[in-house]
Amino acid sequence: MAPARPGLSVVCSVLAIVSAVPLALAGLTQQLSGLLPLLPSILPAGADLRPSIRLLVVATAVLALAAPVAGWLSRLLPPWVVLLAGLVTVSAAYGLSGRSSGSLEPILALQGIGAGCLLAATAALVGAASAHVRPVLAAGWAAAVVGTLILLPRHSVLVPGPSGTSRRAQLGQSAWLLGVAALFGLALAAASLADRRSRLHPRRIDLTALLPLAVGIPVAALAWWPPAAPGRAVALAVAVLLLALGVLAVVAIRLSTGTGSAAAPWSADGRGAVGTATAAVAFVAGVVLLPTAYGLLTVRQLRGDGVTPITVLLVLAALVGVVAGVLGALLPEGRRREVIVFGLLAAAVGTLGLLPVAAAPAAALPGLVLLTGGVGVALGAVLRAVGPLATVVAGGVLGVTVPLGNLLHGEIFTWQRASSGWFAYTTDPLEAARHFAVPGVSAQRWWLLLATFVLVAGAAVATLALAATTARAETDSVGSGAGR
Repeated sequence: MAPARPGLSVVCSVLAIVSAVPLALAGLTQQLSGLLPLLPSILPAGADLRPSIRLLVVATAVLALAAPVAGWLSRLLPPWVVLLAGLVTVSAAYGLSGRSSGSLEPILALQGIGAGCLLAATAALVGAASAHVRPVLAAGWAAAVVGTLILLPRHSVLVPGPSGTSRRAQLGQSAWLLGVAALFGLALAAASLADRRSRLHPRRIDLTALLPLAVGIPVAALAWWPPAAPGRAVALAVAVLLLALGVLAVVAIRLSTGTGSAAAPWSADGRGAVGTATAAVAFVAGVVLLPTAYGLLTVRQLRGDGVTPITVLLVLAALVGVVAGVLGALLPEGRRREVIVFGLLAAAVGTLGLLPVAAAPAAALPGLVLLTGGVGVALGAVLRAVGPLATVVAGGVLGVTVPLGNLLHGEIFTWQRASSGWFAYTTDPLEAARHFAVPGVSAQRWWLLLATFVLVAGAAVATLALAATTARAETDSVGSGAGR
């Protein structure tokens, strides 16, 4: 059998990425951020909120554990194998959701496992590609991530009942996307089997890919066993966020100062520099994008405003993010470092521009465009030239930080609602909006300030890490010139 044309593998990889990434994230649209602020008006008076919240976060809690493990497996196995495993798992979840009875927790757990496999495998496809075609795959992954995270809130129904029947109906909303992703996944598997070119394999069991578990474990624990006091839950979630940023900052500082053994994986001539910058950008994208869009739409609905203007804004912002992700991945190498940093700083300016939460919907357009465009161009640029390990870590980090951002955003809304003293049950949406309008706006403002801090911190970490790679490149250039 003649080997497959390399172009066929590239096309199949791009199609698999742009279909599997939305599929992985679409199963999480009905999770914590969209429903937590609304549960008091959905459930009967005096009902305990925590069991319903726990049911809603099963998939995201499992995702926080599954994505890093799937990333590690993508270093041991061809990425298309992990991709097919994720598709089979998601298919099983959709199949079980068609039953009229039974517990929802196994279905949601399968969703989380499948989503983790899909995110890690698609990221591994980017890193496993040759240097010539990697920018194309990086553009597809960055565009799919940014565009999907911004559009997901509108894809979900913000006021569903927490019953099993409505939840199963929600699970079936993206069944068509599963069929498309399965088709392209099988095509990629066939093209990969027919392509006899040599592949990149790790020289050892690379446990570095499991590093996102250091954040994923506390995220999953906080989702499964949240404290009874909303303020304490917010404090713990912020502590996890700061812990992750602190670890990235420490590694970046070590890189920029040149300390550490030359053989260490965090040294400037190792993989730690580009890996740290990539992890920082993926961390920012996972934490900030989806909760910000959720909050914008949720506050508007609870204030009694129409969602159509916000839908138009989200679509426009998603288009800008998609284009920015593609442009960032296709930029020349010489511009890449500056684009990453300035993209994150532009996104931080965009979140500050969203602080007038109660203003007219059109006033949010500049901020949303800066946010999605900045994160998109940074994510595309950071992925275009990194290797297999860095991309796998990026997939694992995204799988951990999307649940973290959802959890923190939802708990901030709960905390603000509790501090306003309103837990009364009402079936009147306008009455609920009047009671919730002020704490909802306040919660979104708290979130936007926190998101701005995350973006600036991510830009600082990326600056330090990329400075280490620049210094190393200059040293190598001087050394090679002296050798001649």
